This record gives sequence, C-alpha cells and structure tokens, in this order.
Amino acid sequence: MNNTKRLRQLEILGTVFVVVTGTLAHFVYDWTGRQDLIGLFFAKNESTFEHLKLLFYPFLLYSVFEYILLRHYSLKEYARKLPCGKLFGLLAGLLSIISIFYTYTGVFGKSILAIDISIFIIAVIISFMVSYYLMINETCLCRANPGFYLTAAGILILCFICFSIRPPEIPLFLPPKS
Repeated sequence: MNNTKRLRQLEILGTVFVVVTGTLAHFVYDWTGRQDLIGLFFAKNESTFEHLKLLFYPFLLYSVFEYILLRHYSLKEYARKLPCGKLFGLLAGLLSIISIFYTYTGVFGKSILAIDISIFIIAVIISFMVSYYLMINETCLCRANPGFYLTAAGILILCFICFSIRPPEIPLFLPPKS
C-alpha cells in the first residue's frame, strides 16, 4: 500500500472518529452532572462557541493518535507536516461551522436541527480534507517549524478554556433565545 493511500485511510478513520465522538460529546456535560471541569472540554449550552468544542477536542485527540501512527508506520514525511495540516484543517472546520451556521440562520431566521447536524459533519469533512491536502503537498505553509503550529494549537486550547470559564457577551458565546 502506498503512503498516500495509507494517509487517506487515516484521514477517513479520523473523520468517522470525530463525527462519532463529537456527537457523543454534545451530551457528556449533562451525563456527568454538569461538572465545571467537564464543561471546559464539552458543550455546556447551545451557543455556537460551545458547539465548536464538538469538533475541536475530538480533532485534537485524533491528531495526536494519528501522529503516533504515522511515526509507527514510518511515514515521517507526513508526521513532520501533521502539525501544520491539522492546525489549518481545524481552523477551516471551525470557521466553516461559524460561517455556515450564521449564514443559514440569517437567511431562515431560525436554527434547524437537521441542518445544524449536517453543518457539523460538513465541517469535520472540511477539516480532514484541508489537513490531508496540506500533508500530501509541499506547501509554503508547512515549511515552518512544527513548534510554531504546536504553539498556535496550545494558544487555541487556552482560548477555548478561558472562553469556557468567561465567555464574552457576544452572540457567538451566548445560547440562542428560546
């Protein structure tokens, strides 16, 4: 099996993993008795920001797993590009959720559950497509030191934690009005 095919399989596996775990993550906060610590990593309410966690944390978790697998299978050329590919893939997915959600709710004037679920799945697919593309191609984006991308990911994690503790009073962070 050639290396790009193996990477493609890992990206497909990741897509399934993130869709399933992200979907389950929607309910973990309630299942665990609404504990504050759990709320740092799982959706606490129906705000758009809280729904970003459904993509963010499962994607990061799978990225670590994928890095280990790439090193194990001696696919070091992809492991070297993984921090770049995954960071830009994650950002593309997060921005997709925000832009598609606010566009369609602006058009329809309300949120529709089936469309919300579809947006999540589409964003996961976008995330993995972008990361795959960046990992198989030699782009100027992925020439920077991997530490730069890991630092950026660390900053994102801190932002997610801080905004979970103290969300700003703007629509992205507020639950929709009933």
